[in-house]
Amino acid sequence: MKTLIFLMILICSSCSRIEYAANDGIPITWGARASHDTFARVGGVVPLYLWGAVESPIPVSLSAAFAKEGALSVSKLVVGEETSFDVWLPRLLSFGMYWPVKWQAEGFIQKAKFEREQ
Repeated sequence: MKTLIFLMILICSSCSRIEYAANDGIPITWGARASHDTFARVGGVVPLYLWGAVESPIPVSLSAAFAKEGALSVSKLVVGEETSFDVWLPRLLSFGMYWPVKWQAEGFIQKAKFEREQ
């Protein structure tokens, strides 16, 4: 019984750290800009291992994620991590060896003029 409690505490405690980067040429700001009129939400899953102790070797590129949405620049950025059943199930089944972290970023983007007209 004590072993089961110990394993549950170990599985439910995480020391994960995700690094976000914005270095691919798309300007990203926290404040608002008047020319940014389209709302966009992007997200993904970062696979971590050993209760999150093994960090991801590559930072999450917010610029690349928003570029897939056609953004030239991003403002009013909000970044967060989600916790749901589809994240916790693999953590529990692998006893914490596989530790997926689902992230989400949202903000207002400026698109090219020809994309707005369509």
